[in-house]
Amino acid sequence: MNRGDNVYFFKERAGIMKEKIKSVLWIIIGISLSLCVSGCGVSGGFVPIQNRAQKPAYAVIHDDLGRTVTLSAKPQRVIILTTSLLSFSAAVNGPIVGRTTVRSKQIHIPSQYIQATEVGPVYAVSMEKVLALQPDLIIIGAHSQEKLLPLCEQNQIPVIALKTKTRQEATRALQIMGQIYGCPQQAAMAQTVLDKKIQQVLNKLPNRTKTAAILHVTPGAVTVELSDSIAGDMARLLRVQNVTCPTGKAGITKEKVPYSMEALLAADPDVILFTAMGSPDKIDKRLRTDLKANPSWAHLRAVRTGQVYVLPEQYFLVSPGMDYDKALRYMAKLIYGEAFDATI
Repeated sequence: MNRGDNVYFFKERAGIMKEKIKSVLWIIIGISLSLCVSGCGVSGGFVPIQNRAQKPAYAVIHDDLGRTVTLSAKPQRVIILTTSLLSFSAAVNGPIVGRTTVRSKQIHIPSQYIQATEVGPVYAVSMEKVLALQPDLIIIGAHSQEKLLPLCEQNQIPVIALKTKTRQEATRALQIMGQIYGCPQQAAMAQTVLDKKIQQVLNKLPNRTKTAAILHVTPGAVTVELSDSIAGDMARLLRVQNVTCPTGKAGITKEKVPYSMEALLAADPDVILFTAMGSPDKIDKRLRTDLKANPSWAHLRAVRTGQVYVLPEQYFLVSPGMDYDKALRYMAKLIYGEAFDATI
């Protein structure tokens, strides 16, 4: 091979190598672009979970058992398992698919809930009926229905537990109902109207105080209601001294304590109030008969002056809810008389 042939040979080999290098470079560029496109989330490409935008929660609610409940969307199938909460959901026009059975003719059910499916009495709820309704939220009474929590959580149903005994608890329950149904302003307006009605009652209180004992009667026992009970909290608002409340013990949160005849005789209250299950007329008749037949009862000032009353179930056995002002007026009339109209 002469010199000219050698030059031609090397030029040809160099051209071939150059073309191969170009091909490899184009392949590398193509692969890089492909990875870049898929990694940047172009339509049709994979987006890593950590880079996806998280949908904000519909509501985050802190209930009265200290639990934090997150609702991902507005509930559409709500079941309320305690009657005392129905008036709060009704105040914000919140729909429900189920509720507890109410046997007492005195306790009022909001008209929009009369046709809701009944799932049994408040202390004997049928969870089979509850689950059959396929709820996306269940609202229960804190403490009184806490035992229902495990089964609800087992079925992955959000549960909110609320208290309604005191005015403060009732105010909070209404506010939470506004959160649940997405209408906090409506709840706030309803609360403002109720607060004004309550204040109208309080403005009529005479410049004097009275003493009272509040007793709860069941077939098996008599207990004393303290300031954390429905009637006890109302008496406190009415500036009534609950003589059966323990004194000098800060932080007491019990609703009831055992009844002591000796303590009642020593306190000798102006008024004795009873809460009980059943017809007030029948209970009142039975209690008055028992009082007159008991020599110790006969010595009490309230018995001698006829200031012994049975409080109606719809206001004092269950929370009066949005009728709180009516319940307060009723009790004020019994205790103070002249300034109030106790007509239900």
